[in-house]
Amino acid sequence: KILVIDDDIISRKMAAHVLQGKYDYVCADSAAAGLNILHSNTIDLVLLDLYLPDMSGLQLLQLIREDSSLSDTKVIVLSSSRIRNDVIESTRLGVLDFIQKPFLASNLLERIQSVLSIEKKDQILVVDDDRINLKITARILQNPYDVTCVSSGPEALDFLKDNTPDLILLDLHMPDMSGLEVLEKLRQQNELADIPVIFLTAD
Repeated sequence: KILVIDDDIISRKMAAHVLQGKYDYVCADSAAAGLNILHSNTIDLVLLDLYLPDMSGLQLLQLIREDSSLSDTKVIVLSSSRIRNDVIESTRLGVLDFIQKPFLASNLLERIQSVLSIEKKDQILVVDDDRINLKITARILQNPYDVTCVSSGPEALDFLKDNTPDLILLDLHMPDMSGLEVLEKLRQQNELADIPVIFLTAD
């Protein structure tokens, strides 16, 4: 079931025309109406405009991510915005696609199908002995991704015994084991050797 949140009646009608006969859908013309629908229905995907009369789409996104019952809701932004920061903030808040208006019906359907087929968030392992760095990195990444934080190389290797993340963010200088030592051990294990690694370092 898809929820369209847009205060522009023409945009709602266009979205409804695209979805008609293909998906079960419901429309809301404000953030408040959208939230009410989200709380009373099982919604698989939200098509969200960023310019709403009662609050911005980004503010609504923040409320959705802070609500434990809604935080995993899949969202596609449909917006006329050309502002780069809107794209950046939308991504930070876990938006899975950003489609600029006006849109082609075939393009919208294709991208809806792509987002609905996503079964899980990509997992990122963050390894850093600085607790502040861990908190900041987790806060930035926690909505788009499934983030696990550990504070040492041995902890990371222990985590990797039972988990295979999609990406590792790795500090270079740590007291127990350096990032290079961790990376060397990763590359020696066939099941872990291909995990991409990005170094986070003051160097």
